[in-house]
Amino acid sequence: MSRTIKLFLLFSLVLPLSVLAEEAQTTTSDEPEAAIETAKPAAEPETAVEETAVETTEPKIVQTGTVGRGQFTSGIENREPKDRLESVASGGTVFFFSELRDFAGQTVTHRWVYKGESKAEVSFNVGGNRWRVNSSKNIRSDWHGTWEVQVIGGNETQVGSYTLEVEMPVEPEANAEAETPVEPKAEPEIETTEPDAETETTTESE
Repeated sequence: MSRTIKLFLLFSLVLPLSVLAEEAQTTTSDEPEAAIETAKPAAEPETAVEETAVETTEPKIVQTGTVGRGQFTSGIENREPKDRLESVASGGTVFFFSELRDFAGQTVTHRWVYKGESKAEVSFNVGGNRWRVNSSKNIRSDWHGTWEVQVIGGNETQVGSYTLEVEMPVEPEANAEAETPVEPKAEPEIETTEPDAETETTTESE
């Protein structure tokens, strides 16, 4: 067999095989791709959140008035001070007078302070827009120095402060020169009758 015939037969066998391979490839590529499903995570259950109403309580505001007059005095007459004291000797009673304005329905306190310590507190229920009150304090003889009366209104608010200087009591000065004793003259003796009982003197104090 000639060489030409052999080449022809070989070409005839190879050509149909290449055609079949292309058809198979075409068939494979035309098939639809399988859909790949991705599993989604399960949805978390919704948690119901209840809104709680928070009640807020506003602080009660107490209206505070003023002190029209305030002074230390040695006494009170007809609800008015007898005088005005700037200083006083220790060992007696001192009064503090105050005229309150616009404190109706409130409680006002006189706080007596000595050396940073409260020695007395006197409270008053105010019954009108103009109200006069007074308090007193017995000052011991060793309580000398600066005293203060604080006027306290609503919510412990200080609405006034007044000071008084308390001095040590003055002792009488001793005579510088001793008196020359005088010899009494002789007098005739006189008989006297003594009472049966001595008279007692009572001193009242607060």
